[in-house]
Order: sequence, then C-alpha cells, then structure tokens
Amino acid sequence: MKILKLTLLMILPFLHLFAQEESFEELLETLQEVNQVATQSRLGIDKSPSMVTVLYGDKLEELHIETLTEALALVPGIEISMSNSGIKQIVMRGVKSPYRDKIKLMIDGVEVNNDFYDNQYYYLNFPVDLIDRIEIIRGPGSVLYGENAFIGVIDVITKIDRDGNESQGSYRYDTLKERHTITLYENKKIGNWNVGFDVFGSSQTGGVETGDIYNIYAPQNPYRESGISHEKYDDIGFGVRLKNGNFKLLTRLKRYKRHNYFGVLNLLPLEDDKDVLAILWHINAIYDKTLTPNKSIK
Repeated sequence: MKILKLTLLMILPFLHLFAQEESFEELLETLQEVNQVATQSRLGIDKSPSMVTVLYGDKLEELHIETLTEALALVPGIEISMSNSGIKQIVMRGVKSPYRDKIKLMIDGVEVNNDFYDNQYYYLNFPVDLIDRIEIIRGPGSVLYGENAFIGVIDVITKIDRDGNESQGSYRYDTLKERHTITLYENKKIGNWNVGFDVFGSSQTGGVETGDIYNIYAPQNPYRESGISHEKYDDIGFGVRLKNGNFKLLTRLKRYKRHNYFGVLNLLPLEDDKDVLAILWHINAIYDKTLTPNKSIK
C-alpha cells in the first residue's frame, strides 16, 4: 500500500503538467484557427481587428439549440428582440433601430438582407442541424463588406459547403411552441465535382392566450378582445452547391409564411388578414483566380 501511495504521489505532478499542456495546445489550435469572415483573408482569430466569435454546429446541437436565433442569443453583446407583430431583430452592442438591423447576414458568403428594410428576420429560423459553423463579427465591417455591415457581420456556413461524401437527416419537435422541424442534407463527390444539397421544413402552430391584460390599453376597442396570439408559421427551403476546382455555384430558395402574432399596433388581426409571405431566391456563380506578386494569374 505504501508503494502504491508513493507511486501516485510521484506521477501526480506529471498528470497535472500533461493536462496543462493539453489545454495549452487546444488554446493554440483555437488561436491559429483560420477564419475568413473578419478580414476576407486567411487571418487567425488572435490577429483579427474586430471581436470575432465562432459557433460550431455540433456543439450547438449538444446544447439542444434548434435555430439560428437561439444560437445568436448565446453570443455576448447580442440580444434578440421581437416586435408585437412577430418580426425578430438582432440587437448588437445595444444598437437598435426599428426594422433596420444594420447587420449583414450571409449564408455561405452570400448576403440575404432585405434591401428595402435592411433586415433578415425571415432567415433567423434557419435550422442549426444544417449549420457547420457561424462566424460573427461584432463591430463595423462596411469597409470590407459594403452596405448593411455598419454594426456587424454574421456568416452562416452550412454543411453543404464541405467537400466529400456525407449525409444526415433529423426531426425535432418543440412541445412549447408546437413546432415541427425536419432537415436533410447530402454531400457527394462525383468525379471532379463536389455536389451538395440541403432541404428543410418547419411548421409552428402554438400561441398564447392574450387574456384581460391585453385589453387594458383600450378596453372599449372591439378589436382588442382576448384571444390566441397568431404565432403560426410555415418555413421551407433548400440549397444547392456545385464546386469544381476554382468554380463554385450556390443557389438557395426560401419560402417563409407567418402570422403576425399580436398584430400591428397590438391589434389582433381579422381571421383572414393575418398572413405575411416572403419568398427569397438567389443564385451565385463564383470563379476564383489569384494574382501573384509579379501580377501573373495563378
């Protein structure tokens, strides 16, 4: 027994040093991690000129995070706000303006902001099961990213942006909001081509009873009667990625139909006047070539 105790006392310092070395290596790996969202160049996180946060999809799934909205709410300096009509808004560093987030949201490097209102609420329900990682800049980025990047930049990298062969499907049900979500993605290498696609559908039917508190603002108004808030929405979409060498083609379609929760000006809407429909589609073709120092094309 004495020999065993003596042996343990001798190896404990080495175990402590090993744990420290392992943690130090993990720290170095994080600092040396390459991200292109901060400066559009291969610059490590430790040298980025802005506050950069990277959220990984597999870690978010372990935390049972279901949507992009829930993931962003984890980031220090970010708050998710919602209007009485159900429009969600990203509030970064305390800066908020009605319906105008002044934050650029990109999916696989492609901007998805609404050019009229400069918001992106229709993409905030994007399922985490299709996300590889989320790269977030907290700070002005308009010099590199142009319009809509006054407060920050968020780039959502989906799993179809990865090369190789893989596929995965998932189904989730949220009892609180009565929300069903189904996702599927597949990546396949065919000759020199890397082909990927994803598809998802999400439907929510839940609501809350407005009750008598809802009527205190104008109890005589016939429209301000108690009832169930209109929180139903249907969200479907798909994306495709084709890559061959320096050429890449990206396309994504999204259809988002929602009810307007408590209504504009806190007026519960009429039964046949409560839907808002947004259909978004983009296609981008990219061909990259690098200029070498002697100005030749590589």
